[in-house]
Amino acid sequence: MLTADLKNRLKPRLSDLISFALIAIVLIVFAQVRYHDFVNYDDPAYIFSNPHIKNGLTWEGLKWAATADLMSDDKNADRWQPIVFISRMIDIELFGFNPGQHHIVNVWLHIFNTILLFVILRRMTGEIWKSAYVAAVFGVHPLQVEAVAWATSRKDVLSTCFGFLTLFFYLNYTEKKDSRKKDWVVILFALTLMTKAMMVTLPFLFLLLDIWPLNRWRLDSSWWGNLKGLATEKWLLFLLAFASTLIAWNGQITAFTHVYPYYVFSEIPMAYGHYLKKFIYPVNLAILSPDPIPTHPLWLSAGTIILLTALTVFFIRKLGKHSYLIVGWLWFLGGLVPTIALNPHADRFMYTPIIGLAILLAWGIPSLILRTSTQRILAVCSLSVFIAFAWKQTSRWYDSISLLEYAIKMQTENYMAYINLGAAQIGTRTYFEANPSLPPPAWVEKQLEERRDKAVEDIHPNSKEAYNHLGIELAKQDKFKQAARQFSKALSIDKTYTEALFNLATAMDFQEKLNNARALYLEVLKQDPNHKKAHNNLGLLLIKQKSFDEAEKHLNAAIAIDPDYGEAHYNMGYLIVTRKKGMWDKYVSQISGENKTRTA
Repeated sequence: MLTADLKNRLKPRLSDLISFALIAIVLIVFAQVRYHDFVNYDDPAYIFSNPHIKNGLTWEGLKWAATADLMSDDKNADRWQPIVFISRMIDIELFGFNPGQHHIVNVWLHIFNTILLFVILRRMTGEIWKSAYVAAVFGVHPLQVEAVAWATSRKDVLSTCFGFLTLFFYLNYTEKKDSRKKDWVVILFALTLMTKAMMVTLPFLFLLLDIWPLNRWRLDSSWWGNLKGLATEKWLLFLLAFASTLIAWNGQITAFTHVYPYYVFSEIPMAYGHYLKKFIYPVNLAILSPDPIPTHPLWLSAGTIILLTALTVFFIRKLGKHSYLIVGWLWFLGGLVPTIALNPHADRFMYTPIIGLAILLAWGIPSLILRTSTQRILAVCSLSVFIAFAWKQTSRWYDSISLLEYAIKMQTENYMAYINLGAAQIGTRTYFEANPSLPPPAWVEKQLEERRDKAVEDIHPNSKEAYNHLGIELAKQDKFKQAARQFSKALSIDKTYTEALFNLATAMDFQEKLNNARALYLEVLKQDPNHKKAHNNLGLLLIKQKSFDEAEKHLNAAIAIDPDYGEAHYNMGYLIVTRKKGMWDKYVSQISGENKTRTA
């Protein structure tokens, strides 16, 4: 048996060993990213193709970082995040455009966050093993992969770094009541918000921690007076949070145009349910979740609201002996508030809210299962599963193609993944957003033969190839009417000349003679059922004619023939977003009609 004195002397050494173990398991999952590439979603626009960032640290770049998206919209910035912009400039100054080094910086920031979380929880609660478990879940849960393995997600790991430092100095302040410590809390919180505005909920989190484990907010007859005192103490933090919210709102106001009352009632509760499910069963995780159209049955949304409300009431009733329940639960719910209405399915938004659920497990399970050996087995087994799943999920971030192919496999209606996969397969690293106004890829291949002399008609009057090539050259000049005549001449020599038939169909397509083009594409497919370009072009034509089911059939056929056919994947994304836009417009008109009826 160890004496109490010996246990106290071993505690610092045990904390060091746990810290090394935490570093090790995080590296097991994420060390592989040093071999990963950038991905073609956001990375180009916000790292290596951004005109203000790609030159590294410059005075012009620093001036841009300080003001970009602050008072007016900037196409090269999606938020006012000066600290993030500067960190990327430093990366480029140090590593150039080596993607592995950019990724590794994210990993080391994540390791720092994991260790600091362990130190903070151990210091607040005195519970070394429970704190270690929460930190381990934070470090290796599969939901954390998107925030760490995606170079663009630097804002998540870096803002959390400043947020945890803010919490660390807040603890110092609560212990010593030193005004200098409070100054550091304010400064670090300002840096946190300048990195990512999602941490605006931090002052509210401090109030929760004042309940448990700091025991500064006593929930007795004087609870209201205690609350006013604690809130007043944090007035400057609330002011900064309010200012940051206004700045973020200025950049996101158009994104709230789809947040109708029914959407709030239907989708947001389901989003919380989605995150709870993914925490417990972290599979089928995919980047680029499109904004959902509320299609859940009313009973399911109502049931989810009832469940969330019941859990909240139950945890509130446990205040006192089990105050950790409501603190962990509200850490989860409140941490998602800034983003839950805008993108209710992105894994990276769980980067800090996941801590609340981990606290529920770490402190809640021992109150249900008293045997220490069983608790240890459950902890080791759960962490082992998380590590294995997270390692596999991280491997899918190797490059754009592997990431987006998996996203499509998980979400067959993910139009953004189709469009970005198509762009990656075509070979471009240009930033593509899911934008249905983007033009379809050019139908003329780069490997066409050199320009033909139009006099070829006189030299080779019976050469179908000559007429076909002349038509191609005319089409390259956007002279589709003249090109169609040449393709027709080639077909008059040989009606089974599939290449000319396909080219004629395409020329008709470009002239918006869609019915003629449709018949010709079908004729091509009758001659050659495996003509992937005919399937692809016909699919795009059918989208224009709003024959979505037929379009999907032909685009799938093109992809089945050639799984690496970028244009077909791109057009599949175009199909999905076009079809969903019709559904969304119908939904919006219905909601607007209901609102007008209520107003009348």
